[in-house]
Amino acid sequence: SEKQAQEANRAKSNFLANMSHEIRTPMTAILGYADLLAKEEKNPEKSRFLQVIKRNGLFLLEIINDILDLSKIEADKMEVCRERFDVQKVIADVRSTMDVRARDKQLEFDVQYEDMIPATIESDPKRVKQILINLVGNAIKFTESGSVRLSVSYLDDLPEPQLRFKVIDTGIGIPHEKLSLLFQPFSQADSSVSRQFGGTGLGLTISQRLAHVLGGKITVESEPGKGSTFSCTIRVGDAK
Repeated sequence: SEKQAQEANRAKSNFLANMSHEIRTPMTAILGYADLLAKEEKNPEKSRFLQVIKRNGLFLLEIINDILDLSKIEADKMEVCRERFDVQKVIADVRSTMDVRARDKQLEFDVQYEDMIPATIESDPKRVKQILINLVGNAIKFTESGSVRLSVSYLDDLPEPQLRFKVIDTGIGIPHEKLSLLFQPFSQADSSVSRQFGGTGLGLTISQRLAHVLGGKITVESEPGKGSTFSCTIRVGDAK
């Protein structure tokens, strides 16, 4: 029955959410020791091997984190801590984290403030950063040439003021009929995409659910060959 299916799904999500510590701990140890060895290693070939272990270890950790985040959301165990913080600081963090990835692909990456932004807002800085890194990371991943832009605007003419983040890329774009699949777990717009670009395809599902928890949503406009624009809104509470 549908009720049993939902209970089974919740049990699975609960199990995974509770397993998170056990799964992450050995992975962190593997990465830590690979790091220690890499610092000591003088042989260039062995150094290269250790970098491969580190890179793939970090990739595996990203996948583990995605699966665990999704299971926590599904099991209603996702902690969201609302606090007052400086959102421009979070955006600066995102910028410095993603600059390296953009430079690796020789893409332009810039941040634009469209309006005056409140000095502080009320939301969850960790989750806001997670959404932005996901959206910007995706844009960089699917853009081979050109630019990725993060534009920030303040919507204070709504009953509850919101911030809107737009991530605009000049990437491969998404066919119209595939847009509805984007936010479904374990589906990518094209199955060859995950083979070519890697990743779990969970980032957008998680980001969309986090945006809902933060009082907003993510929408997308895209044209194949021309690029995509992902818009994310969040409620800012008592902005000052």
